[in-house]
Formats: sequence, structure tokens, C-alpha cells
Amino acid sequence: MSGFYPVFRGKSVAQRNFIVTLSRSIFSRREIMNSSQQQPIIDSALDAHLTIVNAGAGTGKTHTLEQKAQRHGDLNILYLVYNTSMAAETAQRFPPNVTCMTFHKMAYARFGARYWKKLTDALRVTDVMRVLGLDDDFRLGRDVVDCLMAYCASDLIDFPVRAIAPDRTVAGDEPYLKRVAVLARDLWSKMCNPRSMDVGMVHDGYLKLFHLSRPKLPYGLILLDEGQDINPVMLAIVLAQDCPIYLVGDPNQSIYRFRACVNALAIPADRSFDLSDSFRFGPRVADIANSILAGCKGASRAVVGAGFDTEVGRFQGPRYVLCRTKAGVFRRAVQAVENNQPVAFVGGSRRYPFARMLDAYYLRCSEDDRVRDAFLRGFRTWGQFEQYAEDTSDADARLMVRTVGEYGDRLPRLIDALSRLERAAGSQEAALTLTTAHQSKGMTLPRVELDNDFLDLTDEDGRIEPQSLDEQEVNLLYVSVTRPVMNLEINTQLREFLAAVT
Repeated sequence: MSGFYPVFRGKSVAQRNFIVTLSRSIFSRREIMNSSQQQPIIDSALDAHLTIVNAGAGTGKTHTLEQKAQRHGDLNILYLVYNTSMAAETAQRFPPNVTCMTFHKMAYARFGARYWKKLTDALRVTDVMRVLGLDDDFRLGRDVVDCLMAYCASDLIDFPVRAIAPDRTVAGDEPYLKRVAVLARDLWSKMCNPRSMDVGMVHDGYLKLFHLSRPKLPYGLILLDEGQDINPVMLAIVLAQDCPIYLVGDPNQSIYRFRACVNALAIPADRSFDLSDSFRFGPRVADIANSILAGCKGASRAVVGAGFDTEVGRFQGPRYVLCRTKAGVFRRAVQAVENNQPVAFVGGSRRYPFARMLDAYYLRCSEDDRVRDAFLRGFRTWGQFEQYAEDTSDADARLMVRTVGEYGDRLPRLIDALSRLERAAGSQEAALTLTTAHQSKGMTLPRVELDNDFLDLTDEDGRIEPQSLDEQEVNLLYVSVTRPVMNLEINTQLREFLAAVT
């Protein structure tokens, strides 16, 4: 039932009770005994260094790992998960011989704690430009930050001598690429100096220091979740250990390449297992998911819908709407405002840059005294901010520019009304709960509607051209399709795709 827990955040008691009741009714059958696919994994001897488990959506991977940990109660086991909330949730259900944590928590005790006064979630390009004296060269500032962050996420020991980036090839001639690397190394030195407060220490920074220390972890078995989306630095830390490692994930749910993640499930392993029976949804959703994988990627491995017989089509009543982008979430939120419909957000609206959109509006209106966001206060004019968004491809900045341009003077009223409707949704069963497809990863949801902001899978003539499709976008649609238990309402893009494959 762990897949339901992330959706608890920000939900009413009634919504939580509904999800718990639903999860128990669906999963009780599975929890009586392990499936024929799960049991061999649980029984497998710890005589291999690397074991890979390809686990499809909703196939009970957490349950399988829990049973594996119970089987080896005499060992000190490390279970590495992708975020703090998941670590807390799994710690409640795993046996006491298992330590559940994130990579960053593991690294914090050794290296992060010494930087507690200067810890920061991210490096702002404008701050870096000021520290390094780069004037208004936003592109150079972004390339320097990207180079440093790419190094932190990599398995490299030595700092690169030419510019690198997490998800792109840095453009420029050889002198420029070398200059970026030199500046990024200078930034790294300032970051690693606990006494230098000019540059904060990001969480990936102290994780990199942990990697460079070549740590030996005191565990007899390591279980690693979400292996399809892992940074090379994390993978290097784990593979350097001498104990058995179980690497679990779904290659078709790899959606974080833009964060420098790689699919570690593709590396050579001593042995592998498959989990393909999904206890989340039924055959109709499985057929759609398999059509996406086969038609867009030529994938032969199929997921089996062994759960609730999920209905596919339009439905009435409360729903979770999954959008590809934050812009899509805001557009649907505006529609809710126009219909005076209470609306909720998975994790709350604070996960979205709505307040910053309002600050961006005030910046455009030259009402500088009303701009609260420290980052936006660093821009002298709206034109300078527009130039920053264009030069750096900062996704949030571009979203703010587009939103201010589209909604203009309506924006303050819309955001105020949105806050009111969100508060109203908190006191009743929300008919509409919004989230992005990326944020929905790992969730099990009762009823799902797919928004129309996903990319087209067919060309203008209705044909499918797999070679022209971005695999990460295909995976994102697959993730979204495989979230619901009871109902799935597909979008226009998916209807056109299914018409093309039938």
C-alpha cells in the first residue's frame, strides 16, 4: 500500500480514508501470499554482487523488497529511496534491521553537516554572476552553474577541463568551453569552503564530496529503488560496495534525464528478475500501456493488468488531473477559478510558482516594492528578466514570462481566487486535484484524467513515427496512464494514437 502514501500529503481526512479503504480492498488479495514472480526474488541467494529487478508499474516492488529484508533479518540492510517522505514511509513498514534513507541523508552526516550555515537548495545564476564578476552575461552564468551541477551529478573524480551540462551539449568554441570549466571549478572551490559565505553549498555538492571520499558502507545488503532514474554519482557510490546489491526499477518509467539521471537497469548484472503482474489496474489500462510501449518504443516486455478492472473513458465525479507541465496545471487551475470550482494540488499550491508569477507581474509593472521574491528582486527591469529567461532557458522563468504575457492584469485576481478555492477544497472532498505527471510518479490514484498538454504521438497524417518521438516523453505518458485504479480518462493525443495502432 506504500504507493498510496505520497498522495496523502495535503488531503482531507475523508480523502485519506477513501484511499486507505480502496488500497486495502485491492491489495489484500496480494498480501495473503507472494506472487509467483515475487517469490523467486525473495528466495534468491545472496551470492551475486548485482541483481537487477525490472518491476513494472504497480507490480508490488516495495512489498517484494520488504519480504526480502524480512528473509535476511540477520543482516544490516540499507534501503535507498529517492526522497525523504518515502524514506519515512518505508521505515514504518520495513523490519528493524533495515535502514531506510536517501543518498543525501547518508552523505549529510559525513559532509553536509559542516556546511549547515550555508546550505541552499539551488544556485541562482544571478548570484553566481555577481560572485564571479560576470556582469550581465546570463548565458555564461547559466553554463557555469550547469557545468558545476553536472560535475556533482557525475561519477567523475577530476573536475572537467571543458564545459559539461546535465542534459545538453554546451555550445561555444574551445576557448569559451574551457573558460566555463575554469569558472565552474572556481565556483566549486568557493562552495566547498565552509568559511566562504558568498556561495552556498547545494545538496548535490556534499553528496559529491561523499563520493570523492570513496566511502565503504557498513551494510550486508543494499536495496536500491528507482534504478531507472539515478545519477551516476549515486550509482558509483553503490557499485563500489562489496556487499550484494538489488537494483530495482522500471526502465519505461525513466523520466528524469533532464536532471542528469541515467537508467542503471541497463548496466550488465549478474542476474535479473522481472515483475510484470500489476496489482494496481486491470487489463484495459494494461492494454493501453503496452500499446504505448510497443508502438512508440518497440518494447516487447508487457505489463499484465492483474488488479481492479479499471474503466477507461469519460467519467463523472472527483478526479486527479495529470498535466505534463506546470503551465498545464495553472491553466486547469484558472479554469477552476472561472467555474468557481474548489481545486486542490498534490502537495499544495506552494509546490508551484504561483506566488512568483505574481511577483513577476509586479516586476513588469515596475512596482518593485511589491516584489517579495529575492531572485526576482535581483533584476532591474522586466526586460532584463525576459533576457535572462531567453538566454538561460530557465523553465520557471520562461513560465513566468509566458504567464504574465498571457494573463496580464487578470493575474492578481486569478491567484487570489485560486488561494480561496484551494482553502475551500481543504474543507471538503475536492472534485478536482491537480498535479504534474512527474510529480505523480510512484503514486496510486483512484480516478485519473489526462490533460491535453502532452506531446502528440502521431504526425499530421495520423501516422506513428517512433524515431521522431522523445523517449522521455513517451515514458512520461506511460507513467501517467498507469497511475489509476478505478477510472482513466485519456486525452486527445492518446485517443489519436490508439486510433492509429488499431
